Amino acid sequence: MFLFTAACGLMAGLPAHAADSSAQEVQRLRAQLEAQMKVSQAIQARLDALEAREAADAKAQVETKAQAEHVAAQAATQAQTIAKLEAGSGANGSFTMAGGRPTFTAFGGKGTLQIGLQAQFDAAAYFEDNASVKRSGIDLGDGVNARRIRIPFVFRYGDVTATVTPDFGGSPDGRQNSQYLYEANLAYMPFKGFTAALGYLQPNISLQDAPSSNDFMFMERPAIMDVERNIAAGDARAAVGARYYQDRFFVSGFLTGQAYGGQSTTTATSTTGGTGTVTTSISTTQPSNGQQTAAVARLAGRPVYGEDYDVHVGISGSKVFSMNQNDSNRLAQNIALSVQPELRVDANKLINTGSMPATGVYTWNPELGLRYQNFLVQGEYVEIGVNRQHQASAGLGGSTLTPDLTFSGAYVDASWIITGETRGYQTARGGFRGLKVAHPFDPGTGELGPVQAGGALQRLQLDRQRQRFLAQSVTGGVAGGRQDVIGLGLNWYPNDHLKFMADYQIVDVDKLSGATLQNQTGLRYQAIGFRAQVAY
Repeated sequence: MFLFTAACGLMAGLPAHAADSSAQEVQRLRAQLEAQMKVSQAIQARLDALEAREAADAKAQVETKAQAEHVAAQAATQAQTIAKLEAGSGANGSFTMAGGRPTFTAFGGKGTLQIGLQAQFDAAAYFEDNASVKRSGIDLGDGVNARRIRIPFVFRYGDVTATVTPDFGGSPDGRQNSQYLYEANLAYMPFKGFTAALGYLQPNISLQDAPSSNDFMFMERPAIMDVERNIAAGDARAAVGARYYQDRFFVSGFLTGQAYGGQSTTTATSTTGGTGTVTTSISTTQPSNGQQTAAVARLAGRPVYGEDYDVHVGISGSKVFSMNQNDSNRLAQNIALSVQPELRVDANKLINTGSMPATGVYTWNPELGLRYQNFLVQGEYVEIGVNRQHQASAGLGGSTLTPDLTFSGAYVDASWIITGETRGYQTARGGFRGLKVAHPFDPGTGELGPVQAGGALQRLQLDRQRQRFLAQSVTGGVAGGRQDVIGLGLNWYPNDHLKFMADYQIVDVDKLSGATLQNQTGLRYQAIGFRAQVAY
C-alpha cells in the first residue's frame, strides 16, 4: 500500500513539474526578448542620433558652403572696387615717396612727377704765402658759398622723360651771367640701356664727369677736368645725342652748342683797321650772331670685373667745329681757358690763358680706374689743342702766322672707405657709383655710418711756348700759368641723404705776366674747406 501510494504520488507530480519548467523557460525567453528589444531600442536610438547628426552635418556643410560662396562673392566685389579706386586714384593723382623723392602719379599710373633736391653749403679758409701775395697782388677771401641748390623736376610718361632743374647756387659750373639752370631736356628710352636726349643737358665726357656731384670724393673735380668740360660739354649745354650701355661697356655721342646763357651775350668783339689789323676787345652786351658747334664722344667700360674688383678703361674727347662768332663782322672767334680755385668760395681765376683767337679746339683724354673691395684709385690725362693759324687777311692773328697750341693736365686720386663699404660700378654712367649706406648713423646701436678718406695729386698746365723776358708775340706762346695741387679729404655719410666733407689742399700756382713775362704773379697757399650736403 505504501509503495502504491508513493508511486501514485510520484506520477501525479510529473505533469506539474513539467508545467513549471515550461513556464520558467517562457519567462527566460521573454526576459531575453525584452533584453534584446532594449538593445535593439538602444541601437535604434543610436541610429536615430547618428542620422540626426548626419542631417545636421549636411545642413552645416550646406550652410558653410553658402557662407563661403557669399564671402567669395564679397571678396570679388571688393577687389573690383579696389581696382576701380586704384584706377581712379592713378587717373586723378596719388602721392608717394618713391626712392626718397616726393612722387605724384597720374594717367592711370603711366605718368609720374618726381621732385628732388641737391643742396651743398660750403665754407673755406685760405692761408697764403705772404711773399706770393705781394708778388701776385691777390689775397684770397675766406667765406661761405651755397655751391649748388638744385631742384630737379622729373616727369615720366611711358618711355619719355622730361627734366627741368633750376640751380640757385652761388657758383654753378659753366655759369655765364645770370645762369640759374642746370638742365632742361627730353629723353627717350625705348629699351634698357639706350637713351636719346635733346635740350640743355650734361653730355658725357671723362671719368670724373660720370658720377653725380653728390658722389664726389673731394669737394670739386680736378681743375683740368673742369677746363675740358667747359669747352664743349659741361652743365646746361645745348645738345642732342644718345648713350648706350651694357654690362661691360658704355658709349655716348652728342652734338653740342652753346651753354645756357651764352647765346645772348658775347665774350669778344673785333674791329678791322685801315691797315688790315684786327683789334679784339671783351664785351658782354652785344648778342652773338654765330654760335659754337661741337661734338662730344666717350667710350668706356670695365672689361675685367668681379665681386671684389672692377677695372675701368676708357677714352673721351671733344671737337669744336665752328667757334662762337661774337661781332657783326664774324671775326672775333676766341676762346679762353681758365678755372677758379679748387674750393669755390673765392672767385679769382689764378690760372688763365686770356682770350685767344681760334678757328677750332679739340680735347682728348684716356681714363683708367681700379677698385679692389673698399679701395679705389683712378686717373686721367687731358690734352687740349687750340687751332690758331690765321693770316691778317682773314681778320685774325695779326700780320704773321700764329702757331697752334696744346695745353694739358692730369690727376690721380685714391680713396679708402674706412668702415668697409664699397662704391661699386655704375654701368649706366660708365664709372664708379656713389656710396650706399648700409648701416646709417644711430647712437642707440652704436652705428657710426660710413667714413671715407682720400688723397689726390693733380696738375694743370696752361703755359705753352712761354719764355721769361720774351713777349708772347715773339714766341707765339701763351702764359696761362701752371697749377699743382696736393689734396686730402675726409667724408662722413650719416645716411643716404646726408654727407659732410672736409678737404685740405696745398696749392702752388706758377704764372708769369708783364710785357716780356718778367713778373712772377703766381700764388702759393693752403686751404681748408667744409661742405654740408643734403640730396634726395
